[in-house]
Amino acid sequence: MTMSSTSALAADAPSHAARELLLAAGLALGPMVVTGIARFAYGLLLPAMQVDLGWSFTQAGAMNTANGLGYLIGTVLSLRLADAVDARRTFGCGLLITALALVASGAVRSLEALLALRAITGIASALAFVSGTALAARIGQLQRAPLAIAVYFSGAGLGIVLSGAALPALFERSGAAAWPLAWLALGATALLCTLPSVLACAALPSTRGARHAATWRAQPLAPSFAGHFLFGAGYIVYMTFVLTWMATRGSSAIEVSGMWALLGAAIMASPWIWRGLLRDGRGGAPLATSIFVLAAGAALPLCSTAWPVMALSAALVGSAVMIPAAASTAFVRRCARQPGADAALATYSVVFAAGQCIGPVPAGFVADATGSLSAALALSAALLLLGAAIASRQREMVR
Repeated sequence: MTMSSTSALAADAPSHAARELLLAAGLALGPMVVTGIARFAYGLLLPAMQVDLGWSFTQAGAMNTANGLGYLIGTVLSLRLADAVDARRTFGCGLLITALALVASGAVRSLEALLALRAITGIASALAFVSGTALAARIGQLQRAPLAIAVYFSGAGLGIVLSGAALPALFERSGAAAWPLAWLALGATALLCTLPSVLACAALPSTRGARHAATWRAQPLAPSFAGHFLFGAGYIVYMTFVLTWMATRGSSAIEVSGMWALLGAAIMASPWIWRGLLRDGRGGAPLATSIFVLAAGAALPLCSTAWPVMALSAALVGSAVMIPAAASTAFVRRCARQPGADAALATYSVVFAAGQCIGPVPAGFVADATGSLSAALALSAALLLLGAAIASRQREMVR
């Protein structure tokens, strides 16, 4: 290679890096919709729905269990479609169905109908999220891939910030009966984000014919799979019930909104907070560290619901909640060849989704039995601590 061509490549590298981050940011509107809005914003609506519809904590938890079960079904479905359907198409269809299901959630009141819509939302969200992860994992050279992947996952933070800025004020002004309007607003926001995100994924190459099943060994990844399962079971309890915990302790709408917005802002900052560890960490260190930080944040509300404590809890949870998925994606991309990497990433999605299904209902049942959410939040922190301990045993693999 000549000196001039080497110089040209070096000069062109920043433009390539900027384009890769721009694509990752466009794709990140997908997690904004399916995670920040469709999954996490339910925590903002839950106190109002519980009051207006007379739900128990078990029924409230069942809503997120239905969503988690749908997510599990959607994850398995995305694997079935992987060889036949381009991930770009699955991504777009998943986003659109998610948005329409959110709109429909504002038009029904029965628990059965809402459970069905939460399940449909979960299925569509998984189709979009899993496909988007496969697309994001293909962005950039290996040394820049961890940042692009983390930017993709951090899109959830924008959805949390927007919903946290609007919904508590809506409920304070209009009362608990305004929850259908909140679902409609979330659905409209999701629809607005669908087009630009689909345009971003259209700029990426087709995955059709590139994701064939491959032989790979699951046993060496067992510690990180187990850590992911416990992460899914533990974090969703916190995200489901922490705002209800604040409401029962007398927190104002401004305090709830501020806490939720801080959590979302921390998610958006997380790619840069964790950039070094995602790039240089080996084995299960990035996964275990992020789950441990989550556990610490989830345990803090048990100490106090004073605003500084809740703000620290939100900052810790927000900074780490999307990192386990980013850490595992970067780990697999580094250690496995592409067909095997896709199969491994799909398995991570399945075990995570299974954990999400299991967490909320037992936590709600414990809260009903004890008359307090303290035990539920303690369960969340305990599951996360166990997940961090197991994930730390994951060893680096050689491609």
